[in-house]
Amino acid sequence: MIEVRFLYNNNKEIYGFSVSNHGASIVCAAVSALTFNTVNAVDAFTDVDFCCETDEKGYIFFECGALKNGESCPDAALLLNALKLGIDNISNEYRKSIRIKEVRLCLE
Repeated sequence: MIEVRFLYNNNKEIYGFSVSNHGASIVCAAVSALTFNTVNAVDAFTDVDFCCETDEKGYIFFECGALKNGESCPDAALLLNALKLGIDNISNEYRKSIRIKEVRLCLE
């Protein structure tokens, strides 16, 4: 089962995500396409700095530091929300293939 974690800042905005447990199904291909397109779009269409890590097993981690800190980055925020919409739509069709978790940042 694919596990997608969306990371939220104190303003309840997505600032990052991770995806793990990829396999060789059409669902994995769809999730991979969405996640890599999101990373590429943030890189190509915004000026925000971000961290992105991957491994050969299909794991990907993405984090936008400015959004994590609550700074305004409307273009990056829009792209991350579009990713969430796409993942939610896939999950609605393939419930047994994807688990979505929402992780809230706890900063005082």
